[in-house]
Amino acid sequence: MHEAVQNAGWQAAAAAVVALMAVGLGLKFVRCRAWFPLAGAAVLLAAGIAGPPAAVIETVPWRALALALTMGIIAAVIEEAGWLQLTAVRFYRLTSANPQKMLAMSMMLAAAASALLDGLTAMAALLPLLLAFTRAWKIPPSPFVIGMMLACNLGSGLSVAGTMPARLIGTAGELGLTGVWLVLGPLHAVLLVLAYLMIRTVYADKLKVGTERLRELQTAASGMDGSKGDIRNPAIALGLILLAYICADLSGLDLIWISGAGAALLFRSVIKRRGSLKSFAAGFVPLLALTAGWLLIAGALVQTGVLETAAGWLMKASSGDDQRAVLAVLWMSAVGAAFSDGTAWTAFSVPVVQIVSEQLQAVSPDHAGRLWYVLLSGIHLGANATSFSSFSSLLAFGVACSRKNGLTFREYARIGVPFSLFSLTLASLYLVGFWFGNN
Repeated sequence: MHEAVQNAGWQAAAAAVVALMAVGLGLKFVRCRAWFPLAGAAVLLAAGIAGPPAAVIETVPWRALALALTMGIIAAVIEEAGWLQLTAVRFYRLTSANPQKMLAMSMMLAAAASALLDGLTAMAALLPLLLAFTRAWKIPPSPFVIGMMLACNLGSGLSVAGTMPARLIGTAGELGLTGVWLVLGPLHAVLLVLAYLMIRTVYADKLKVGTERLRELQTAASGMDGSKGDIRNPAIALGLILLAYICADLSGLDLIWISGAGAALLFRSVIKRRGSLKSFAAGFVPLLALTAGWLLIAGALVQTGVLETAAGWLMKASSGDDQRAVLAVLWMSAVGAAFSDGTAWTAFSVPVVQIVSEQLQAVSPDHAGRLWYVLLSGIHLGANATSFSSFSSLLAFGVACSRKNGLTFREYARIGVPFSLFSLTLASLYLVGFWFGNN
């Protein structure tokens, strides 16, 4: 635990104001949202508001940033090879160009890619292809865009490397892939099915295609060979990396070494062509800058005692009971992620959960470490409520709303808000009633 600044009344208020301004400006000026946290952190460090800069920098989990960089390289190579796009084309053939079946397959593929690779990469690779399918079907893109947004968030909640919040939580809580899959897998799998059924029910009329038009598309789909890009080497590399992840998890080896080895193996593919390097830099430099800024601001909030006070409120609300603490962390993380930047809220939540876990250690040592799973699930379930919390949702919404008859904020909220509330209710019953109650 880091020592807080003594008598940090005005410093705490200043740090909180800077954090709120960075969140507000990021939501208003989306194109520049990556740089506001870094600017705010620079102001706090330069003014010495949170004490010596070295003390703030010491709180930054550099392992999470390194994991983001290495996973970014792996995801960039897989996306460029066309592996996800090729799989989607083959699903299109298998479903005989049926929109309802393709919705199910695309959501499953997006969730799997988000859990195993990167949520933003999954969205960037699959969304253009699905929009092309909707143009061919002559139906609105809304059900597919919403399905992709929900699926990417649900899949990312089953990963310790698929999104920046997952990387921060995974490294702080020392979570392993197999542990996350075993604990949260059943819950998120059920929610993925329910999300599909909800979208299919709401958009039943819009997912229908005329018989003659469908017959034409089925004939065209049967002629597709799906041979986009050379996928053999990336597919083999991906399989080896996933196998190494599982082996490392079982043996206790740090995940960063596995992702680093995979990135080194594939890095030549990124730097070989100038276009690939520019694309990678454009996608991940802002993400790393955004995360570094929020982590520095979170470090300032730790130093000024703001987050320790928040942890005290959380413990008071839960009365020191571990099951109440689970519900408090779940809903706190979800509500915060829904109405702010998901990465920012995670950066603020991680120190709070660390403090709460340490305090619960004396009361319930077996359950204290489980709050990290709760935080991981809560952040990603809350992100489903709005279209701006996660990077993958923001990308999809930005593309869809710019199209004619595209997605609107109200239309997404009509699905996202009730689904998020229902999923959090189900998660509360699962985590407290089943998981804690039987272990």
